[in-house]
Amino acid sequence: MRAVTLPGAFQGLEFFLKPDFSHITDYKAWAAAIGQLFFALSIATASLPVFSRCLKKTEIANSSFIVSLGDIAFAFLAGIVIFPTVFSFGFEPTAGTKLAFITLPALITKMPLGQIFGVIFFTLLMFAGWDSVTTIFETHIQAINEKTKHQGEK
Repeated sequence: MRAVTLPGAFQGLEFFLKPDFSHITDYKAWAAAIGQLFFALSIATASLPVFSRCLKKTEIANSSFIVSLGDIAFAFLAGIVIFPTVFSFGFEPTAGTKLAFITLPALITKMPLGQIFGVIFFTLLMFAGWDSVTTIFETHIQAINEKTKHQGEK
C-alpha cells in the first residue's frame, strides 16, 4: 500500500502496466522472460521433476498449474510494489534484477514502523533464500541416493 501512495507512483504503475510492443524483439526481454521461467519454476535446477516423484500422476499437472499461477501473481505483485517505488525515488527502471534490492529497502525506510517491517521482510527473505538452496541440494541428494541405491541392488 505504501508504494502506490508515494509521489510519482502513478508513473511507475503506468510504466509497469502499459505495454510497449517496440521491445517485443529485444533479446534482453526474452532472456529475462526465459530466465524467470526456468529459475522461478525450478526447471533449470530440475527440482520440479524431483519433487513430482512424491505426487500422484494426476496431481503433477494440477500442482504445476498452481505453482505457475502463484509465480505469475507474485511477480505481478512485486512489480506493483517495485515500479512505483523506482519512479518515486528516481531510480533507473531498466536496472534489472538489482531493482528489488535497491527499491525495497528504500521503501521500507519510508513506511511507518519501517524498522519492524524491515526485520520481518529480511527475515522472510532469508528463509526464501534458504528454501531455494534446500531445493537445489535436494536435487543432488536425490540423484546420489538413487545412484547408491541402484549400485547396492546389483
